[in-house]
Amino acid sequence: MTAPLVKAEDLTRRFGAGGSEVVALASTTFSIRRGERIALFGPSGSGKSTVLNLIAGLDKPSSGFISWPGIGPPEALRPLAIGMIHQFAALIPTLSVVENVALPLQLGHRPGHDAARQTMVALLLEAKRVDEAAASLQEALALNTENTGFAMLLARIMVESNDIPAALIVLQRHAAPVDRNPDFHAFAAALYQRLDRHKEAIEQYQTALGLVPSAGVWWLGLGISFQAVGRPKDALEAFTRAKSAGNLGPDLVAFVDQRLRQLQ
Repeated sequence: MTAPLVKAEDLTRRFGAGGSEVVALASTTFSIRRGERIALFGPSGSGKSTVLNLIAGLDKPSSGFISWPGIGPPEALRPLAIGMIHQFAALIPTLSVVENVALPLQLGHRPGHDAARQTMVALLLEAKRVDEAAASLQEALALNTENTGFAMLLARIMVESNDIPAALIVLQRHAAPVDRNPDFHAFAAALYQRLDRHKEAIEQYQTALGLVPSAGVWWLGLGISFQAVGRPKDALEAFTRAKSAGNLGPDLVAFVDQRLRQLQ
């Protein structure tokens, strides 16, 4: 059996002393294991917030013992292992929303925490702070060159700025393996195609379609590149497959029909 995340024995918390002493938490023993969902019920003043503060390591017990066997020593708890949403405002008012989100990363010295960085990048993009979002993604890719998700996001930012060559360089540096991530290969194919590098586009579209053969829009892209390099029979087959996939919108179907008429 795995160790509990939190274990408490005869835990108490008292404030004051003598006649002014207040018992915030009477003796309690409990443990919490990974995957459990715990709800605390009780009237105001019964010790719910006190227990939460003790679990989070924000307070120390007056007596008894609390430990975190499944997490580590107290210094390992925050800001990354345990988080709390308080019933009062807990944001730092002098910081923006983005900076409040980024602060746990900085305090925890965990720049490689992908989920938090993804949230931060999304907020930066929403706030139109595109350069900062791109810089954050570049930092993440320097830490982990195999993060194709961040590479695609950074490349999309560059495409929005019409810097297609730079976007393609990002994808080349952080390429996905040929046996996974078909969206990555299709995206790379589209960028090669926009630069009139149709032979490379064909290779990337074929890789993507080898993983997801039902993607009609990728067959369409493949047909365009086949036609551009003077391979009409292959283009005809690709456009036919694009139409038979049955998942193109009306405008794309009309485009495919036009190309089919040209090739037949």
